[in-house]
Amino acid sequence: MLFVVFVIFVGITYGQNTDTIKGYQKGLEFNYSGLADYSGGDHIKDHNTSTNYFNYDMRFTIIDKAHSFNFNFVNGYRFNSYLFLGGGVGLRLISFNVSILESNTSIHWSSSFELKEISLQIPLFVRFHANFTPKKVSPFASLDFGGNICVYNDYDEINRNFFGHNIFFMPALGVNISFKQMQNLYVAFIYDLSFTPKNDNYIAHINHSVGARVGFNF
Repeated sequence: MLFVVFVIFVGITYGQNTDTIKGYQKGLEFNYSGLADYSGGDHIKDHNTSTNYFNYDMRFTIIDKAHSFNFNFVNGYRFNSYLFLGGGVGLRLISFNVSILESNTSIHWSSSFELKEISLQIPLFVRFHANFTPKKVSPFASLDFGGNICVYNDYDEINRNFFGHNIFFMPALGVNISFKQMQNLYVAFIYDLSFTPKNDNYIAHINHSVGARVGFNF
């Protein structure tokens, strides 16, 4: 709500800014976030109907020690000293531990195992960025909305449920430090909320994490 109020305020006071900076701008950035632990049960389909020993109707999963590393390229247009609208593409590596308990309730069978896994994704997103002031050092808020395209999983059958193709929403609050007219360094606190849709074998999942961002525009 406060973010919306600020955007309206900037629009009203746009004509009062005497130090307008505008033009195309691009940047490089690095994001790190530690994903929240997850535990839950998934009802899944039988994977082999020829023998009961390979069938299971419940999987309980625990994910911990999850870390996300992002390198992004952002390109867009700066309308003035306050507002920027653009898009980005990047590369995202997620490393995490997963512990899994599988069971078949009809034959009273269960097994458990642990894995160290990685997921490699390509994020595609739209970014809205708003500086609070036109000064060289200014706080700012930004909002990313887009999707992560999963291009590699260590063990897809388990991994895709949590870190497969997904939609994400990422607000950020930080500080922008300007050096020249279109060059600036910024650091920010980020919150990443992603949604993985339901597929044939798995229920939908929501993942969330907090982290930091550092970047340079030119």
